[in-house]
Amino acid sequence: MKIIVAPDRYDHYLTASEVTASIGRAVLETFPNADIVAIPVADGSTGTMDAIGFASRAAKVKCPAVDPLGRAIEVDIGLLPSGTITIDAESVAGIHLIAPEDRNGQYTTRGIGMLISAALQIGTGGIIIAAGGDLVDDGGKGAIEEIKDDKRIPKTRFAILTGSKGTNSLSSALCDFLCAEEKDGASTIFDILNFDEKIEGCALVITGEYSAGDGHAAMEAATRAKAKDIPVLSVCADFGNGDVYDAGVAKLALCSDYADSNEEMRSRLSSLVFHTTLYALREIESGLSPIVLPTAPGEEHEF
Repeated sequence: MKIIVAPDRYDHYLTASEVTASIGRAVLETFPNADIVAIPVADGSTGTMDAIGFASRAAKVKCPAVDPLGRAIEVDIGLLPSGTITIDAESVAGIHLIAPEDRNGQYTTRGIGMLISAALQIGTGGIIIAAGGDLVDDGGKGAIEEIKDDKRIPKTRFAILTGSKGTNSLSSALCDFLCAEEKDGASTIFDILNFDEKIEGCALVITGEYSAGDGHAAMEAATRAKAKDIPVLSVCADFGNGDVYDAGVAKLALCSDYADSNEEMRSRLSSLVFHTTLYALREIESGLSPIVLPTAPGEEHEF
C-alpha cells in the first residue's frame, strides 16, 4: 500500500522534513509494510528551499547576510544539481527574527540582496526566490540597493514565488527590478516536485500544517489528491481559517499544545504529531473513520 506523506512546516517550530519524519514513523507503526513516499512541501514562504532541495537532492551553501536589523547572520541557500539556486527571503527578512521588544519598524531587506549576490557567484542556472511569509517591509529598497550595480543580473533568469498572502511590496519590487516572473508559490512548487505524478496509485495522502487551512501548501496537496479521488488525512496543530474539508480533506486530526519556549514547543510538537497521526491511522485501520484503505500490502520502506 502506497502512502504519501506531504506536510508543510509547523510555523517556525518544525520544518516540513521534521513533520514528515514524525508522520512517517506513525505510518510505519500502523502499517509496517506501507510504501511511504515522503514529499515535504511549501507554499513560497519559509521551507521552499528545503522542499525543493529534498526532492532534488540539492546541496546547502552557507552565506553571510544580515537580518532585518542589520545584524550579521549566516544562512543557507540551496544549490540544485541543475545549477539553479533557491533562496528563502524569510530566512533573512522574516519578522520572526526580531524579538518583540526590538520591533521598531526600522528594518532592512539588505540580507536578501546579499543572498542574491552570493547566488550569482555560485549558481550557473536561474534563481528562485521564495518571497512569501511574514516579512519586514522596506519596499525591497535594501535588497535592490545591494545588487543595483551587479552586471550579472540581466543575464540571469529569476522567478519570484509568492506565499499564502499573495503579492507583497518585496515581491513586486524584486519582480520589477529583476525583470522576474511572479508565480504562485504552492502551485509552482508542487509542479517542480512532480506531485501529481508521485501520488498516482496511492491509497492515502497525509498532509498538514500548523494552523489548518492557513497556508496554501497543505490545501494544494488536498486539492490535487481530491482531483484524483485519493482520500486525505490532515494533521495540524490547531484550527485555522481555511475550509479544509471543501479543499478535499476527509479527516482532520489536531494536536494543539502550549509550551513556554520554542525549544519546548519543538520537542512537544514532534511527539504530538507522531501520536496524533498514530491515533488517526488506528481509527482508519479499525473502520472508525470516513477514510477506507485497501488491504493489499506494498513494499516496506525504511523511514
